[in-house]
Amino acid sequence: MLNGLGGKEQHLRRYTGQSETVRTECYRLGGPLSWISALGDGLPAIFLGAVTWLAARLTVRGDLTVGELVAVYGYVAVLVVPTWMLILSTADISRGVIAARRVIRFLRLPVEEPGDGAAPGGPATLRDPESGVVAEPGQLTMLVSARPGDAAAVIDRLGRYGPTGATWGRYRIGDVGKEAVRARILVADHDADLFAGTLREVVAGSAGDDAVPSAIQAAVATDIAGLEHPVERDGRNLSGGQRQRVRLARALAADPEMLLAADPTSAVDAHTEAAIAERLAAVRAGRGTLVSTTSPVLLDRADVVHWLVDGRVAASGTHRELLERAPGYRDLVSRTFQETV
Repeated sequence: MLNGLGGKEQHLRRYTGQSETVRTECYRLGGPLSWISALGDGLPAIFLGAVTWLAARLTVRGDLTVGELVAVYGYVAVLVVPTWMLILSTADISRGVIAARRVIRFLRLPVEEPGDGAAPGGPATLRDPESGVVAEPGQLTMLVSARPGDAAAVIDRLGRYGPTGATWGRYRIGDVGKEAVRARILVADHDADLFAGTLREVVAGSAGDDAVPSAIQAAVATDIAGLEHPVERDGRNLSGGQRQRVRLARALAADPEMLLAADPTSAVDAHTEAAIAERLAAVRAGRGTLVSTTSPVLLDRADVVHWLVDGRVAASGTHRELLERAPGYRDLVSRTFQETV
């Protein structure tokens, strides 16, 4: 996928740089940790040997009896264990200090204001002035970008995650009450957490059980063994494609007024993706949906496609219109199609 999007070399450079940083830090910490380990293992033994040697000399001179020598050895041997634990506990103390600093930094993060402003009375248009993206209610809108992070940033702003100047109808979404936004606008992240439970419980979430079968069907997740199939935490007993389809099914079961989905089919094969594209358009008919993707199969189903360049809308239209009049869009989508095939 990275090779198809032209990001292979960039990813390699970033990976190499981060690996070198980690290696340097490991060498920096390795010295102190090795000294702590050496002291923890060696100092008690040196202590035991030194005291026993002194006691033996006193015994040879007649200042101690043999019984007293044995007693001294026994006392010192017993003290070795707490001495060893005391030395090694410094490593635990250092970890605790680092963890406490991280917790303190987290607690000092600014708290996002929940907002108490009014929300639109019904379905309304989402607009992101920073990128120029518009998501209309009742339409299937797609975002295409050579840099997935740009599309993800648009979704975060439209979903009211972090600072945003996006609007919802005539209201600034940052001023609207957060509960109203979360109840009506759902951001479906491609790596969202999955909790342990049966497939029915995981997909249902806050939705009713009646919505589960149709959502699983729409997400083409019927290959998972039944609604009572146990799903482990984070979906560890599912494949990558199954986890992604379960997340999509959960989002569809919630049936939000506006669904914002980030790359919901990146881990599935072409046949499954074609089925999802067809069913997604049908199940979300009449509802607003915005999806970030570079898949031609999904894009061909869109009512409108926004092509992002450097985080801004460079062109908008249907998939076929953009193929004809936007060479950069055509090249990007063609690379993705060739990699998929």
